[in-house]
Order: sequence, then C-alpha cells, then structure tokens
Amino acid sequence: MLGDRIRMDALSEDPRVLIRSLPSRAAEDGLTDNLAEVVATLDMFGFDDVMIETVGVGQTAYGARALADIVVLVLTPGAGDYVQAMKAGIMEVADAYVINKSDQPGSERLIAELSGVLLRVGDKTERPLVQVRAGDDTGIVELSGVLDQQFARASESAVAAARRARCRYRVQGLVQRSLKEALDALPETTWDHPIPGIYQQAITGLREYAARAMSIPFRKAK
Repeated sequence: MLGDRIRMDALSEDPRVLIRSLPSRAAEDGLTDNLAEVVATLDMFGFDDVMIETVGVGQTAYGARALADIVVLVLTPGAGDYVQAMKAGIMEVADAYVINKSDQPGSERLIAELSGVLLRVGDKTERPLVQVRAGDDTGIVELSGVLDQQFARASESAVAAARRARCRYRVQGLVQRSLKEALDALPETTWDHPIPGIYQQAITGLREYAARAMSIPFRKAK
C-alpha cells in the first residue's frame, strides 16, 4: 500500500496528469453523484484518457459501465475478491480482468477459478486476463496493449451506444439530484397536504432548479 502511494505521488507531479479523489458518500453505485459532470469536463478540456477507480465490486455497482468505454475488473489473491466476482452481473460487466499482485500466494488458484468462471459465462466476447506484479512492468505493458485493442475493435454502433448510455446516465443523475434539492427545499408543512398538490410543487421546484442549472455559463478551454 505504501509503495502504491509513493508511485501515485510521483505520478501526480507529472504536468500532463490530473488526479482527483472524489467521495462516493451515499451513492448507490459507488460513484460520486457528479462524476458524470467531472468526466464530461475532463473530456471538454482535451484529456486523452480518463481512468475511473471505483470503491470496489458489488451487485449494484454498475454506474461505471455507463460512464466508461472499457471496464477492467481488478482482483487480488487472498482478498476474497473471487466470491465478490461471482455475484450476479459482475463478470459480465467487465471487458478485461487483471490479477494484481500475481506473484503472491493464491494467485494461481485465483487465475484457475476465474478462467473457469469465464468459460461458464458462455458468451462470444473476448475478455482478456492479465497478470501484473510490483517491480515488473511486463503486465502493465500487456494491459496497455489489451486496452488499445479493445478501443480499436469497438464498432461505430458500439461507440454510439456507449455515448447514448453516458448521456442518459448523466441526465438521469442531474434530474435525481435536482428533484432531491427541490423536495428538500419544501417546508415541513407541505407533507400535510394531499399528494397531488405536493407533486405539483415538486415539479415546479424541479423546473426552477433545472432553469438555474441551464443558465450557468461554461466555456471550453482553448
């Protein structure tokens, strides 16, 4: 863990790299609520690659699928990740798999078990499995090549579908946050009234929050 921190600190000094920690708080999908806006902003400012690290795998952590072109599932020997990976949907979400600390005890067993799971998934999609270890860049180089191949193989229809999914995810998040703000702004006595009236107030508040959000100026950097 200390070694990871040291390497991250060194990378953060590179003027071409921006690293930002974002709290997930109570987000159900393990991603901060405004992550879609953060990713869109980085894209507008010309960043070539954006890497999103989630809090970990889980049965409801599918937000990354909507935001990312490629999803990599990282597993570690002896950390119980295999049991987590078996949860419904997690295996299908990932486009590639990485065994981190592959020189540690238990890595061969994890690789064998994961390979068996991939065979049972039963689809025709190629899902590469890469082993990485500290002090050896071979696995990182291989993973970089795998990602390049994944991007190169993406069809125009798949790219368009991913773009639509990101747009929908972003708009849905904006609406949900605006609605929560609109409801939080209502006085407590509001909840003593009939539902139709409360609903109308909520919709009115949502429109007001949306109007204010749309009026915020934003200019792309030259």
